[in-house]
Amino acid sequence: MRRTVVFALLAVCVAVSGGSASAAAEHAIALTASGPQPSTLTVRWGDSAVFTNTTSAPVTLLIPRLSVTEEIAAGATFTRVFDVRAGAYPIRQRIVNKATVGTITVDASGTITLKATPATVVFGKPVALAGTSSFGDTPVDIETRIQGVSSTWQKVTTVSPGADGSFTAALSIERGLSVSVSTAGQQLRSASVALTVVPVLKASIAPRRVTTGTFLKITGSIRPLNSLSSVLVERYDADRKRWTRFRTVSIPRSGRIAVSARATKGANRFRLFVPRGAVRPGFAAPAPKGLSAVGT
Repeated sequence: MRRTVVFALLAVCVAVSGGSASAAAEHAIALTASGPQPSTLTVRWGDSAVFTNTTSAPVTLLIPRLSVTEEIAAGATFTRVFDVRAGAYPIRQRIVNKATVGTITVDASGTITLKATPATVVFGKPVALAGTSSFGDTPVDIETRIQGVSSTWQKVTTVSPGADGSFTAALSIERGLSVSVSTAGQQLRSASVALTVVPVLKASIAPRRVTTGTFLKITGSIRPLNSLSSVLVERYDADRKRWTRFRTVSIPRSGRIAVSARATKGANRFRLFVPRGAVRPGFAAPAPKGLSAVGT
């Protein structure tokens, strides 16, 4: 069953896919008069070991790496979930003055992959995520880091996959990020995916019909703030049949710009264009925004 989660964030995005899932299992270990049976056992991360005292006397079970010391009465059981770091965990069994040993090895290998659609998203639109973890319904952490700013992954949220390990999520972001997913106590991580945000550029011109020689007012706005450093206002030269630079406008803190231009007779065509050097990290340049007015 596929689980879906939707949430909005100031600066985040993610996804996953692939692999066959397996559910956590229980493994039986008998604490016998001659020692633990089996004496060596390999479990998957998240599996449980059920220790049963099959003797007629109390048994002390020790797992030093986990600081476990458990007194188990004759015929009783003790269960321990091994959601710990991968590796070997020696166990010790004591009956009166006799001590025997064994080893439980935790395996955290598996697959988890990452996919996000689209990888370049317009500001205010969600990124669709989907994925599958080979650890079944074990929770998956969605983590992000800011491109070119931080090398540390920060957990944004945790999603619960279905029994087959699949899940989906929808994220809203305000700037570009690198995204990764992890499971098994962050021991299994996907490759990172870079997400980029396209700012929303709006523009208008007034009046749409104007007396030749008077002024037109061009206004525009940028969202999110601090995504662009400047905008180039270009005017179309009908004689030369090409766009020419009219004015470069720095984006103020408000994100709003205003420019005046003297109207000529006939079509007055302008556009707001964002040069590559004006785009801040984590963002992509929006498409040029065309405007027109008629001079009479």
